[in-house]
Amino acid sequence: MTICLELQRPPRIKLFGWRASIGSLPAAPHISSRVPDFSMTCSVCTHTEDTTTHAILECPLAVQLWGGSGLDTALWSTRHRTLADCVAKARETLDKDSFGDFLAVMWECWNARNRFIFRRPDNNLSVLGKRVIAFVRSFHELQNVELSPHTTPHPNYWSPPMTGIVADNTVGWGFILHDHDAKMLLTIVKHHRGYAGAPAEEARACLYGLLCAHAYGIHNIIVESDCLELIQMLENKSIYDNCISLFARDIISFVQNFDFYSWSFVKRGQ
Repeated sequence: MTICLELQRPPRIKLFGWRASIGSLPAAPHISSRVPDFSMTCSVCTHTEDTTTHAILECPLAVQLWGGSGLDTALWSTRHRTLADCVAKARETLDKDSFGDFLAVMWECWNARNRFIFRRPDNNLSVLGKRVIAFVRSFHELQNVELSPHTTPHPNYWSPPMTGIVADNTVGWGFILHDHDAKMLLTIVKHHRGYAGAPAEEARACLYGLLCAHAYGIHNIIVESDCLELIQMLENKSIYDNCISLFARDIISFVQNFDFYSWSFVKRGQ
C-alpha cells in the first residue's frame, strides 16, 4: 500500500505503515520460520500465538493504548484476519490525515510492546496514543510552514560559525539562522496552543528550524541551544520514553540530510 509512503508523517511511521500493510513486520511467526524453537507465545500476555494482529490490536497492552487514543473503537477493535486487512479497512474509512494518525498509534503500540519486552515498560499507556497523534500533527504542521526570509541585522554577543557553515540558534518556539558573518539569514517564530515543557518545546523548535533550513537550501549547519538536556541527548543519541524524545528521534534522523552538522550548547546571554 504505497499510500502509506505518501503521507506527511515522519519517515519511520510511513515505513512502519507500509510494512504493516504488506505483512512484513518481524512478529513471532516470521521469526520462528527462521529461528528454530523460537517461542510463539506473546511476551506481554502469554497469548498462545503472537501474531502481528494480536500484538498491535488484541494484546491488553495495545488495547489500553488504543483506548486512550481517542480514535473510533471500530477501527481497531473489530476482528481482522490480518493486520494488513485492518490497515486496508482504515484507509477506506479515513481521510488521509486521519489515516496517518491511525498508523502513528499502531506504530506506538509496537514501540510500547518492545519497551515492555526489553524491561522498559510505560507507566501510563492510556496517554501514549494522544501523545503520538499530537507529535505527528506537529510534524505535519512544520512540513507545511511557509518560509519568510528576514535579513535585518541583529546585534548579539554570539560568535559566528566558520565560513560555509550556518548556525541554527533555537529561541523558544522559533529559530534564527546566522551565517559566518553573523548575518541573519532566516528567522521564524510560531505561536501554537498547548505547552509540553521547556525541553520539549526547545526540541520542537530545533526540528522546526532544521526542516526550514533544509528547505532553504542549507547544507552545513551547527545547531545551538541553551537547553543542555537537549544538546546532550542529541550528541549521545540517548532516547528515552518522554515527550522530548519524540522530537529528538526525528532530529537525529533528519540531520542525516545535511552534508555537515554538529551540536553546540550556548549559555543564555552569551
